[in-house]
Amino acid sequence: MIQITTTETLSLSNLKVLTLSDLHVNVARLGAKFSTWSLQEYFRVNDSIISSMDGIILAGDVYDRLLIHPSNETVYIMEWIISLFKYCKDNNLFLRVLEGTKSHDWGQSKDFVIVSRMFKMVDFAYYDTVVIERMEKYDTTVLYIPDEWSSTCDKTWDYVLNMMNEQHISEVDIAVMHGAFEYQLDFPGVDVHVLERYERIVKYYICIGHIHTSIVKGKSYPNGSFLRFAFNEPNPKGGWIHVIEDGVHKPTFLENENATQFVKVEILLEYSTRVSKAKINKAVKKLPNGSFVAIVLNRKSAFMSELSSLKDQYPNITFTRELVGGVDEEVVAVKEYSVFNITEDNLLSTYGDFVEDNPLKDDLVDLLKTLL
Repeated sequence: MIQITTTETLSLSNLKVLTLSDLHVNVARLGAKFSTWSLQEYFRVNDSIISSMDGIILAGDVYDRLLIHPSNETVYIMEWIISLFKYCKDNNLFLRVLEGTKSHDWGQSKDFVIVSRMFKMVDFAYYDTVVIERMEKYDTTVLYIPDEWSSTCDKTWDYVLNMMNEQHISEVDIAVMHGAFEYQLDFPGVDVHVLERYERIVKYYICIGHIHTSIVKGKSYPNGSFLRFAFNEPNPKGGWIHVIEDGVHKPTFLENENATQFVKVEILLEYSTRVSKAKINKAVKKLPNGSFVAIVLNRKSAFMSELSSLKDQYPNITFTRELVGGVDEEVVAVKEYSVFNITEDNLLSTYGDFVEDNPLKDDLVDLLKTLL
């Protein structure tokens, strides 16, 4: 766990929250069965910490794509949502769910609203619009901003200011957003939120989802994705524990130790099969189930014929191959062709063999003439 302590004294709010985002529970590469299992395992392993919180906030992109009903993945996801509500009920936790990117969530987080009707004792809310919530029990004000809420981030900012003016407040304690700040997505022409703006109106911290890497800056605490979905994501995965106690903000990153691993193993051309197997076994044996391993090897490697055996040895690991080394050049004989016009005079000599042996000779000749 990584702990960062903000030492400045703030208002005397007291609130302990676990924030998660970008779960993408039905991402095709991992599947809903594994994704929801990983979430339940995360809660089981970290129960002593999570159960002591006041609440849980899911900051967008719970889903990855539009679900098909009925389907096995729908069943896994609904079972997980029910188990999450039960966990909140048993431990007296509130639950908040924010709508994420439209092309991921598709408004499907309304499934939480349906399940909440069976758990009316759980303090629950789902937000798909800009909202400022006053949590009287914790003396805390929370601003919620879903992704792509208006046509531009500037218009969203103006709306937030107008809302705050209408409510006669100059700041909120916490902001929960889905989108990106300029330091996270610094590309020309990309519409992003301005961190400095939101830091002026937020006392404690900004929980923001969307970018899958958690890089803290100022009051911005991106969750990053809960799992890894591709290679080149070495950063820890998980969520943030935010504790505000007597005016001091103490954030701790709670890592998901079972997050999928994406590992590349390079097999040099001079490696024997025995040496290649030993290197792969060393790299793979401690990986969690559901991990992905790319075997990087030369097309002429002696281990090429052994790749299929890895799937039998490690059935819970997905293996792919990444070939290096050029393909041998082949010399191709090019036949020269001459170009000429086909006329009625040379028609039969050109197609003679084909036409003469055909029982429909006369009809073929007439057909060929019409094509001239």
